[in-house]
Amino acid sequence: WLRKGAVWRLVGKSWNPDYLKADPKWRGGSKQGGKPYVVVQPDEDIYIAICGNGTECAHRLTVTLDSNLPASGASSVAHLADSMRVVQLGDVYYEHSGQQCVDLPFYSDARTIKLSPAGAWGMCGNPRSSLTASSSCCRPGTTRSFMHGCQYPGERVRYDTHESRCAALGKRSCSDIGRVALGSPCCYFNTWHWIDQPCHILAKVNEEGRVAIVHDPQMRKGWTAKTYHPDKTRNYFRVEWKTTDDGDGTATAAATPPFPRPSNGCGDGACSASSDNTTCLCPTVVVTDPVFDAE
Repeated sequence: WLRKGAVWRLVGKSWNPDYLKADPKWRGGSKQGGKPYVVVQPDEDIYIAICGNGTECAHRLTVTLDSNLPASGASSVAHLADSMRVVQLGDVYYEHSGQQCVDLPFYSDARTIKLSPAGAWGMCGNPRSSLTASSSCCRPGTTRSFMHGCQYPGERVRYDTHESRCAALGKRSCSDIGRVALGSPCCYFNTWHWIDQPCHILAKVNEEGRVAIVHDPQMRKGWTAKTYHPDKTRNYFRVEWKTTDDGDGTATAAATPPFPRPSNGCGDGACSASSDNTTCLCPTVVVTDPVFDAE
């Protein structure tokens, strides 16, 4: 949001973003007075970049940054935050449109995230994403989060930022979340929080070779979010299964479908059968290769 090419859109007198979902409970602010946006002062570099140098904001509909903003404002919230959604500039609000990118559904080193305030639902989160979950910290051995390391209410952070914020508070990442305390405006309404537990991403394969994504969050108590629940997800998609290689670089379709399925013992035990024995649950490993040589 501070780099060259970042796009900011005017959303008007209300802070509710057009392109990003905001929980309706935030609209009046949290019970502690927090609202999920950052108030930017006229002397900050991001204010000048969007509004101009005048005493009043120019209120341009869309602003694209033509250069990286200088580090001179590195002490401001806009520079310290891990992610930025909406800013208040005078009496109007601007929304960061975000970069055009692809968020891959399979990734390495997944961590468990849980939904506040009661921490009943869990799923996997990409630790390298700053748009996944918020930071909340616990005393060692407790599951009640009572301290939040945020730069503004509702801020989402990378997992390494979450760990460093907790350490700075003299606390640690929660091993689980039994309940999120309401003593801070940082992270309140329907917010996902990082916890100090791994999470496993599985491929659910049916008899036709279609795949659905399953999450296996490691939690002391709670339920997997329905979208990724092994017995409830029905979001299947087609995949291209590897076929046999004739040795001359050409591929030939295998005599039998080359994927684990209940009728072949889930790949002769490579995967585990689902509770109703109609699909197979397979562990996943992510391999990253360059698709072209820049030279």
